[in-house]
Amino acid sequence: MEYSREMTLSHFLEMPRTALLLIAWVMSGQCGLAAALAAPVDDSSDLAETTDSAGATTRPNFDDSRTLAAMIPLSTPNVVPVRGDRVQTFTSLSGKTVTIIVQVPHPAHDAIYDVPALAAGQGADRYFADAIGYAQTKGYGTVRFPKGTYNFAHTWSEASVTDLTIDLQDSTLNFAHTGFAIVFNGPTRVLLKNFTVDYPRLTFAATGTIIDGANGRKAVRIDEQYPVDEHDPPPILAVEIWDRAENVFAEGNTIDYYAQAGDVQYAGDQVYESKDGFFDNYPDKSPVLVRYNYPGGGGVAVTAGQHVTLENVHVTSSPGFGFFFPGGDGFRLTGCSVNRTNGRPISSVADALNFSSAEGDIILEDGDFSYQGDDGFSDGGNLRQFKGLSDDKATIAGDGTTAKVGDVFAFFDANLQFLGESAISADQQSANDATDTLTLSTPIPALKNKAAWAIDLFMSGSRVYVVRNRFTFNRARGVYAINPYSLVQDNRFDGNTLASILVATDASVFFQGAAAVDLQIVNNIFKHTAPDGAIYDTATNAEGVVDSAVLQNIEIENNRFEDLLGPAIQLNSSKNIWIHRNSITNADLGTFSYSVGEASTKGSIAIADSRTVFGGSNRVAGRYGPISIDLATTESIDVQLIQAPNPPWTIYKVFGEPCGSGSTCYYSAGGFDAADAMLCSAGSLRIRQATYGKAATGLIESCLAPVQRECNGKSFCAFSFTTASCGGLNPAPNEASTGTTLVRCE
Repeated sequence: MEYSREMTLSHFLEMPRTALLLIAWVMSGQCGLAAALAAPVDDSSDLAETTDSAGATTRPNFDDSRTLAAMIPLSTPNVVPVRGDRVQTFTSLSGKTVTIIVQVPHPAHDAIYDVPALAAGQGADRYFADAIGYAQTKGYGTVRFPKGTYNFAHTWSEASVTDLTIDLQDSTLNFAHTGFAIVFNGPTRVLLKNFTVDYPRLTFAATGTIIDGANGRKAVRIDEQYPVDEHDPPPILAVEIWDRAENVFAEGNTIDYYAQAGDVQYAGDQVYESKDGFFDNYPDKSPVLVRYNYPGGGGVAVTAGQHVTLENVHVTSSPGFGFFFPGGDGFRLTGCSVNRTNGRPISSVADALNFSSAEGDIILEDGDFSYQGDDGFSDGGNLRQFKGLSDDKATIAGDGTTAKVGDVFAFFDANLQFLGESAISADQQSANDATDTLTLSTPIPALKNKAAWAIDLFMSGSRVYVVRNRFTFNRARGVYAINPYSLVQDNRFDGNTLASILVATDASVFFQGAAAVDLQIVNNIFKHTAPDGAIYDTATNAEGVVDSAVLQNIEIENNRFEDLLGPAIQLNSSKNIWIHRNSITNADLGTFSYSVGEASTKGSIAIADSRTVFGGSNRVAGRYGPISIDLATTESIDVQLIQAPNPPWTIYKVFGEPCGSGSTCYYSAGGFDAADAMLCSAGSLRIRQATYGKAATGLIESCLAPVQRECNGKSFCAFSFTTASCGGLNPAPNEASTGTTLVRCE
């Protein structure tokens, strides 16, 4: 029996929303893996450390054979490229070739239909629909509209368009309603190009000021340049602190609350009040950005698309997403943008680009995605609750889709520990779509007592290429939840209020991810980042950050980090990470540092609940702190920082002892004050976590000499001594300590 993924946009809009992100559902697709391995992934290290002639760590060998990526095809399944198709390749961390194929239209005839000019009194809605229908009926390969400004009363909607290029020749499309501007349902091999989408008469966001309300609670007064319709005032979705001077979200100071239904009411005279104190936590007279709530989405939606290309398509305002791609596979966006214009404070209320549960094969290049109310780029499959196991049948929560025979499902326990995976031979939905019963091709006995979550690996956005884009000044992330076999290269991130790149598995809020394996983040620029870190790897459940190594095989290399409110990199729930040849200038300029176990985000790099982290030749300058490691939850950490010369006032101390050039400082993150930081006066700061056997009563006691300090079996201690005393990072004759962090200024 054949199974398909079918859902229209109307079905999607009936689904519940969680905060601002709309959970999307996969509509159609192909897959090609017939079966999957039954045994859980070996949790031991996949990396073999090597050393060059100078003693520095060299790039390890990444092995994806024991990760979730091993079950995912390296190329677009069941697609053979022909002339004109876009074929993008890059080498995975495991040395394999990843091939992304996005097909262009292949019409039977290359004839061009030049659409006659819009007649006087003719509406744009019917004009566009008639032109597309005529071109498809007559077998044209291209529809070319005259350049102009077109005013739509409703959504421009098309269904099942196939093998067609639609060129609007730099036209502007204006929309007067608050729903989606453009919806293409089920297109196959379609190219849309050269137009701008706008909602010129609608206000989706406004600036304002926190004031004292008439009811004794704080209120917000909307600025006069954004007049509120007294007869139909829009409901408030959320409020954030705003920087009036820079006209952006306040850096590092964003208070982000979502209004409950009925709590906030319009009181007239540009003022919204709250009966339950919604505005009370905002500072007095603080400037804010108000995002209004227009249910139903917005922007350009391509549902269940198969090989769709957008070139030079721009969205300048939207009540929801900028671009929305629920389901399908094979998407290329070249030279597209979501950016604000005409005095608006932001562009889209929600994500600029959302690929919810798409199968993958995504090319995003040379774009500009800025000033959004949420993430710049978001992808990731849906995590679904596990309900039970009976023989070879696993029951999971429904999500409005029907998986295709041959799809591979991965299963996890409550702590997101991987339990196993299997292809399915059937997916039977309950009558109300509350559950899906999957027939597993390979039994996984561990599911019966341990399973909590499941995800379709073939709906997880695999094979992603994000190159030469701008992600700037968004109220959230630049890029969120990058998935298997992905390359993020030569992009610019600036002024995002949360992590510039969030690599995440989220089983607590948005319930997506679980397959961030074999990811390369190289040659990017990060500026003015959030306190969590420019690059932030983490996996969470309802209890918080998990200690399972869910995020694996990640390269962070040749990136430039400048003027950061927190660390350049924060790693949680991670394994096999290569941090190499990055430049970090002025980390931790803010006052927002916090503890992660016994580690701290104050400094350059923070690592907890992770292991096997390597890298060298990372250069640091200006203000920064050390690499901070939570000793209780980490192992096999060996990362090097090479310091540029600093003026004397940036030379910090640990425990009152200088870490000068030519000395080795041993310390534990568990013992240093978050108000302190450690720098080398010159040379390099190398941090390595030593695991040399059983704990001893005297740590390196034979070679400390006059500055010896006894640890006496304690996990944490700090002292310094000359490099020559103990031969660098090698253990001293009497050293037998486990979990000691070694820091050396070379």
